[in-house]
Amino acid sequence: MEFHDIALFDDTILPTAPTNVIATATSPLGITLSWNEPTDNKKVQGYWIWRDDAGYMGQVTGTSYHQSWLSPETEYCYYVQAYDLSGNESSLSGRACVITNIEVGLYSSIAIDSNDIVHIIE
Repeated sequence: MEFHDIALFDDTILPTAPTNVIATATSPLGITLSWNEPTDNKKVQGYWIWRDDAGYMGQVTGTSYHQSWLSPETEYCYYVQAYDLSGNESSLSGRACVITNIEVGLYSSIAIDSNDIVHIIE
């Protein structure tokens, strides 16, 4: 049996930061982030998700993240950070902000008049 040194911890090259981070409101209570996969000399292992008002939010292995149980009509701003198998961390991505949708389900309908005034009809 022959063993090969894969030299995981000899890797000191940082992954590049994720790019094209897009935050999309998916409902009054949820958002989805997506981004382009960064490059690394070995392989990006995963991503840490950060939010302005709350800090660390979680980690994922793919290039998207969904968060639920947010407040309607509220702005949330996120950053994504890549890491590789050796523990090298990229810098933070650019900031991606989104405003969650208005919670229409509570009302019969919403109308916007010619003066851009929102009228909620219960």
